[in-house]
Amino acid sequence: MNKFKNLTFGLIKKNSTEKIPFKNIEIHIDIHDLIAEVILTQTFENNEENPIEISYTFPKNPELGICGLEVNLEGKKLYGKVYDKEKTEEKYNDGIAQGKLVFKTSEVEDFFEMGIGNLSPGKKCEIVLHYLTELKFDEDSGIKFSLQKIPIIQQKDDQNSTIITVNVEMDSEIEKIISPSHKIKTTIRNNKAKMELSEEENKSKILDKKFVLKIYLFEPHKPRVIIEEKDEKFAFLASLYPKFQSNQIRQEMLFIVDRSGSMNGEPIKSVSQALISFLHALPPNCFFNILGFGSQFHFLFPQFMMYDQDSLEKAIEYAKNMRANFGGTELLHPLTQVFNQEIKEGYSRQIFLLTDGNISQNQEVFDLIKRRSNETRIFTFGIGRNVSKELVSGIAKFGGGSSEFIIKNEDIQLKVMRQLNKALKPALTNIEFQWEGIEPLMIFPFKKFPIYSESKFILCGFLRKLSQNAKLFIHGKNLDEKQIWEIDLDFSKIEQSKIIQTFAAKKLIFDLENKTSQFHSKDGEICQEKDQNFINNKIVKLSKKFNLVSSLTSFFIESDSGEAKQDLGEMQSIHISQKKKRFFSNLFKKPNTKSSMDVLMISPPTNFRHVSHIGYDPEEYHGRITGFETKMDQIYSDSDSDSDEWDDLDQKKEDSIIQINQPEIPSLQQNQFDFVSTKPPLPPKIKPNEIFMNKPKPPKQKPNEIFMNKPKPPIPIKTNQKFQKKSILTKQEKLNEIINLQKANGCWEFSNELIQLLGFDSKKIKENLPDEKFDLNIWISFIVLNFLNLNFQDKEVVWRLIGIKSRNFIEQNLDLGKYSFEKILELGKKFIIESTKK
Repeated sequence: MNKFKNLTFGLIKKNSTEKIPFKNIEIHIDIHDLIAEVILTQTFENNEENPIEISYTFPKNPELGICGLEVNLEGKKLYGKVYDKEKTEEKYNDGIAQGKLVFKTSEVEDFFEMGIGNLSPGKKCEIVLHYLTELKFDEDSGIKFSLQKIPIIQQKDDQNSTIITVNVEMDSEIEKIISPSHKIKTTIRNNKAKMELSEEENKSKILDKKFVLKIYLFEPHKPRVIIEEKDEKFAFLASLYPKFQSNQIRQEMLFIVDRSGSMNGEPIKSVSQALISFLHALPPNCFFNILGFGSQFHFLFPQFMMYDQDSLEKAIEYAKNMRANFGGTELLHPLTQVFNQEIKEGYSRQIFLLTDGNISQNQEVFDLIKRRSNETRIFTFGIGRNVSKELVSGIAKFGGGSSEFIIKNEDIQLKVMRQLNKALKPALTNIEFQWEGIEPLMIFPFKKFPIYSESKFILCGFLRKLSQNAKLFIHGKNLDEKQIWEIDLDFSKIEQSKIIQTFAAKKLIFDLENKTSQFHSKDGEICQEKDQNFINNKIVKLSKKFNLVSSLTSFFIESDSGEAKQDLGEMQSIHISQKKKRFFSNLFKKPNTKSSMDVLMISPPTNFRHVSHIGYDPEEYHGRITGFETKMDQIYSDSDSDSDEWDDLDQKKEDSIIQINQPEIPSLQQNQFDFVSTKPPLPPKIKPNEIFMNKPKPPKQKPNEIFMNKPKPPIPIKTNQKFQKKSILTKQEKLNEIINLQKANGCWEFSNELIQLLGFDSKKIKENLPDEKFDLNIWISFIVLNFLNLNFQDKEVVWRLIGIKSRNFIEQNLDLGKYSFEKILELGKKFIIESTKK
């Protein structure tokens, strides 16, 4: 159920849906590598004869962190100060009682809400909001910034104006900057750039759609680092967008299938089709399993099984016969079981969730995924028209994957292969850091995880400089091969901004709030000798020191505060109540006096769930980073006070972690498949290039990875008359049937069914063997590869992985000393062309 369905977003009168127009909106964006500070200035006034009470509600991106609030009222500038919520409420109530002009913040779940109480007639008010957000790498290696659509209403005279300006500073040279959404003007000088909107843009219509900016670097895969100084210590941000190859992909693939009653009918048919497409495209030597869930849950195999012909056939049979007969939709328990299963050494795990999204315990599922997302990636498929997009997108975002949505009559295979291509990127495991000339004080997020090719990786935190020549080494393993990145930390190039240190503090707050910090176990339990009061105090202290809104803190502004300046407020050791407040309850309380006071409220969310229906697309979850044991008292203690410092931490974190026993996987019922072995064999050794071709991709056109020459237009196929009955298949159905006949090792076997689909004479196929001793199954595999390339080039995304698997099978079994792959491929093409002419 969509709890935001009846909410009105934008600037509205209290207790009504009447929207109030903004006079002007100015947006300035400072981009530093993969971090952006957005300064949003919005001006409006009360044009009515009486005082009005206003609320302004807008969505919050999960990566967004509020780091500043200003109010300009009749030429007077007031700055927000950060306090814990209890003190904010106390100061606010005191100010109301004393007749002062006061402003406060309040928290309302997944969105911000600002309010102005009793704004006088003819009075203008300007709100300046500062927030940080992360950028992502797009599929074309461009760094993408998105400004979510801001809900506004136009002035009657259509004279309201919007201005957007951008400053960009990267750690490497900028190639170009474009906007796929708006017309822009840019000036680029090496690693810096300025951007403004073109005069052709209608300034009153700019925010009718999302503003998107893409930055392209000449060396996008080069490691980059930015350093700031803070109290004789240094904040840093290191970012990677690595690209590397692997001769073999070592991955565990788990398909979690919703079999609840709500999936009955068309949804379960779509899931079955998608699952079959997945199974045929898996690479050899991976391990996989299928988990069906509802009120109960069952694994197809008792443990991850090696992908071979036997396990493939059992899985296909399961997919064809599964029904939506598991009752309710409870994902939390089975997902917990999955996370408690150990991942094979040197492997990474990819999870594919196929569901209509109508599950119970949504928030608990989100919390579990956030705590354990360093261990695996989760890709989601929303099935049907009534799918919960909020849940499906949120799980993918917090799980580090991506989401797709499938409705009736859509091309399921295309979406399946798009997800699988992302999941099959090679990964580095056993990540470690080595420091030279620097001492890490705090590196976070704390959890370790694999680094994937062509995926964003960020590492940030605080450190102490020990020498002028400092280096950071990132170590990882790709199969049995080690890979090292060397990053120079140049302390002669110190940034003067506060973006990196504020961002680093935000990341630690995120870890503390989401139970993924070094003070929490894998299951989110607080470590021994610590309690929730300890965690709350750390969140409050970080928020005050770095001027950040959190789940336990808020901004407060008082009109007679004197000279405008930032104040971190007093530090207190407090216990914050975690009781949930009623939705919108007491959000706007009427003052006890009758004076026309102006009250400002801004509301950040208590959690970080995705809200897809109000203006931003699901994008890749922020880069998750590993961590070190830290000396936090050197970072978070106030410089003028020795009180309330962080406790000293043992260097061995595992001593303070609560050990969680791994529960046993439930046994299968009698009607499930028998198992040949409960212990899968180790993957066999294979030659290089067996899974993926080590061929670079040009930026604009993807090369055909199976064929070296550019394919010609499709050749019309002349169907053999005696197989006329099969010719009623559609093109897509024929492709599906051909794919389904491929074996797990990538081979197509010579069979009457396959020959019927191809429409060729079996006798002619045998007569045209390259020589009489040539293997017939290898020859028919060559013919099928050519057939797909010549007749299904428009579906290449669908059969690309199938084709790569077939080519690798051929290269493993073909006597390359006697035969040339390219020469046999050309003979197969020649056979098809000559056969279709007759």
